[in-house]
Amino acid sequence: MAPALFMEQGPQRRCSLEVFNRGATTRPLCHPRLGQETFSIRVPAGGAAPTLQLRRRACACYTRAVVERQVRVSVRVFREPGALLARMAHDVELTLTRVTATDSERHVDVTFEPGSLSVTGALTNGVVDPALLDISQRQEIERNVRSQVLKTNAFPRGKFEGEFDATRSPVPVRGTLELLGKRQPVSFELVRQGDAFVGALTITPSRWGIAPYRALLGALKLQDTAVIRIEVQAVAASS
Repeated sequence: MAPALFMEQGPQRRCSLEVFNRGATTRPLCHPRLGQETFSIRVPAGGAAPTLQLRRRACACYTRAVVERQVRVSVRVFREPGALLARMAHDVELTLTRVTATDSERHVDVTFEPGSLSVTGALTNGVVDPALLDISQRQEIERNVRSQVLKTNAFPRGKFEGEFDATRSPVPVRGTLELLGKRQPVSFELVRQGDAFVGALTITPSRWGIAPYRALLGALKLQDTAVIRIEVQAVAASS
């Protein structure tokens, strides 16, 4: 019996045709992250039960370079204006000092250590003023962020995985952000500014189970809002 040829339909791309032949079916499928999966179904003579074999290997049609990017990520948090001691507090910007970003075609992976957040400075009318906070205030903020807000001993790493479309301007980015072991969908846009792409993402921390920080029986507390600013170098980092 001559083989019958069928083209695969659906979201997964094919390297080759699907071939059905007497006594065996071989079905190669290609996936951009898993490589090529080959399902082999063999039907022995005499009515014995069929067997299924699965093989996975790298696939040339999805061979692509993974590029590491220099990235700067800062986080801005805001005091609750109605709190009793709001006038004594400051809106604050913190910067991640340990973060790694790679992209490959349309996919991007970012891993970071929340415990590496360091205080950049207090905010005055949206502008960072490093002089408003002394060393002890900075250390206290960083200690509270690590131990009470982000619980970095239990959750030392966070992650973002997403897809982007570099053919559009601004560049749309969609994916999932993982904090405290919880994943939530997010989206934002990046705009070219000189030799970098810059964007901002406003999140509601309680979506990840992060309760707004409170001190002094609620006399001082933060809003359930944080603004994450992302700056990605357009030129790949040198290896």
